[in-house]
Amino acid sequence: LKLTFLAIRWHENVFTSIRSLPYHVHWAQQDCHLCSLIPKCESVKSRGALLSAFSRDGLTLAVTLNQKDPKATQVLFINTLNFVTLCGSLKGCSNKSRVVPAALIRSYWVGDISWTHDSLFLACMLKRGSLVLLTCQGELLTLITFGCSIEFGPAEFIPLHPLITYRPQQFT
Repeated sequence: LKLTFLAIRWHENVFTSIRSLPYHVHWAQQDCHLCSLIPKCESVKSRGALLSAFSRDGLTLAVTLNQKDPKATQVLFINTLNFVTLCGSLKGCSNKSRVVPAALIRSYWVGDISWTHDSLFLACMLKRGSLVLLTCQGELLTLITFGCSIEFGPAEFIPLHPLITYRPQQFT
């Protein structure tokens, strides 16, 4: 996996010489060898296999590596300043069986990721409808839900969909 970053810094001083550009450009590349991760990952050439999201402050890039074996699915947390990379395992994406039928593999993939407003946690929604929260250090959080007659947990994977639905109020 090759990551390429482009950093553009605008000069604070508006009185720059005419010759110089009002910004500075810096390119950087980082190679991440998938075979060196534990558990080992492989390159999956399929739409949705890789998901990425920058933290709100732009200092961390989260990259989800969906795999054909749910036990190998991981999230990489890459510091954009020094390229220090932390790896967070999704522990099988809530899959309990040893072998996943080929038709169901993609249903265990992470479908979307989003950072919280303070960039401390990464929320992951699995395609099976479960919510997972990871810290910015790659650790899974234990979640508990209650209210609206739906109680789950403590668990690392909370099934939300299709259990929670919105029904508009009907006036009679």
